[in-house]
Amino acid sequence: MKLKKLVICAALASAVCLTAAGCGGRTPGGEKIDPHKTQLYVYNFAGGYGSDWLTALKTRFEEKHKNDTNWEEGKTGVQVFVSAEKDSISDISSQILNNKEEVYFSEYAYYYTLKSQGVLGDITEAVTDKLTEYDESESIEDKLSREQKEYFGVSEGGGVKYYGVPHYAGYDGIVYNVDLFEKEGYYF
Repeated sequence: MKLKKLVICAALASAVCLTAAGCGGRTPGGEKIDPHKTQLYVYNFAGGYGSDWLTALKTRFEEKHKNDTNWEEGKTGVQVFVSAEKDSISDISSQILNNKEEVYFSEYAYYYTLKSQGVLGDITEAVTDKLTEYDESESIEDKLSREQKEYFGVSEGGGVKYYGVPHYAGYDGIVYNVDLFEKEGYYF
């Protein structure tokens, strides 16, 4: 069941995925848990790109899998609960194994540090399987650049294992109005 969740989660988006234990009750947002569905808890760092994209994805994902019965015995469909917080992965990494979230979308995640802490789950199968269920002929791995494969592909046991995938790329830099700087003499 956990492997099936990881396969589905990896297909949600390219993200840094971590496993943890689930729990029940009400969610922080107040949405009532449906005991007839499998719950999937997702953590999203709500800085940078925010959470609107994930909320839209959650709705489509729940609709696509509303009749699935192969996640947990006796349950049909899935409920995705998104925790949108401003804590970075470094702030919460010591708590990951006790958190209810099973998938993490984060920034500033030091992959090999998290790997050495033992908080990352093996998602190799989810990353390397073709995404035919989503009408695609490639796998997530096929979509990674050479550099991403070298970084995220960990050599273990005579093969390559994946414990996370990139979420998005950002580029730092300074953009300024040259004409304004020259006119106002802002140069030092």
